[in-house]
Amino acid sequence: MSPRSHAPFVVSARLLALIALGLFTACCGKQTAQSPAAAKPVAPAAGSATSRPAGVSLYKLPHVTLVAVTDWQTTLKPCGCTVDLQKGGVERIAKYLADLRKEDDSLLVVHAGSLFADDDKQSQAGREVQNGLKRQTFAKALQQLGVSAAALSSHDLEQGGDAVRSAWSAAPWPILSAGWTGDIAATKSHAIHKTTSGIAVGLIGIDPKAGDADVVNRLVAAEVTAVRKEGAQVVVVLSNLGLRASRKLARAVPGIDSIVVGALDERIEPVMDAELEGQTLLVHATRHGAYFSAATLVPETKPQAAGGAATVWQDASAYLPGAAAELQARKAALVKHMEEAAKRGLVATQKAMPMYQQLLADMDKRIAAA
Repeated sequence: MSPRSHAPFVVSARLLALIALGLFTACCGKQTAQSPAAAKPVAPAAGSATSRPAGVSLYKLPHVTLVAVTDWQTTLKPCGCTVDLQKGGVERIAKYLADLRKEDDSLLVVHAGSLFADDDKQSQAGREVQNGLKRQTFAKALQQLGVSAAALSSHDLEQGGDAVRSAWSAAPWPILSAGWTGDIAATKSHAIHKTTSGIAVGLIGIDPKAGDADVVNRLVAAEVTAVRKEGAQVVVVLSNLGLRASRKLARAVPGIDSIVVGALDERIEPVMDAELEGQTLLVHATRHGAYFSAATLVPETKPQAAGGAATVWQDASAYLPGAAAELQARKAALVKHMEEAAKRGLVATQKAMPMYQQLLADMDKRIAAA
């Protein structure tokens, strides 16, 4: 499965769009894709970044390609309970990034959630040495992958002990956490990353240990103001708050272009689509490097009701080469799954069929839009 397949849609006044993300999976079979809301394809506005002249690659225009991994937890390779699901892991993510960097020089690889503290019990006999070796290998792999920044996780520091503190302290990339830094001296509240295509991206890290919702909102709002003053054109928050609290953050704090959501529940269903909460793109993968997400953001100037214009950053992945082909591949996989599920004839499968039909209809609309 190649990197992505995206297309914009209108769904409601509050949930303005669903943008299909290319996700890579190698997780337990208990996880299944959620059904997206019904949607109508939207053509790009005349003169917008996505209605570019024929033959002009988006990768040659000002942009940032956000590659997000969440809750990696020192996992070199996820479980992969079935052959069809064995598609994630560090080596596959490395291959994807190496291929993408050959054509796109403006990648930003980020992480939110628990990075170094895994779910293994450190007290189990014989596991200490194994876990230590795995962590060392994982840290070297992250450095080779070219991670741009990661949000410091209080869960890591509380659950991983001295070994995890040492791993965080030795991290060569910016460690971000606004308002709460724990005992990692190198932690910063934000960082500015300049892409080769000329876009300044402000990265902000936030963790629930910073305080309650009101405190978090104030901290993030202050950091958004700070990175804008430092020249950030795009603002990305690396959130260890979980999905629900991250949605609330997007509604409460204006000026956030994207939130990468970490600290996901273990049993959260993988989402094959990002969502816009207002003007904020919410992106998350899932645990253990089983999924990761990629979205190419480009500027579009939109008129404002009060007069003037504002720059909105939107995902332009539907307009990249191969987007329609990727959606066709997803559709074929969905049809095969529906056929196999129908053969089993279970009551639960019959009840799920309307959801699958909705997914299929939505996929056709996405293909047409792409």
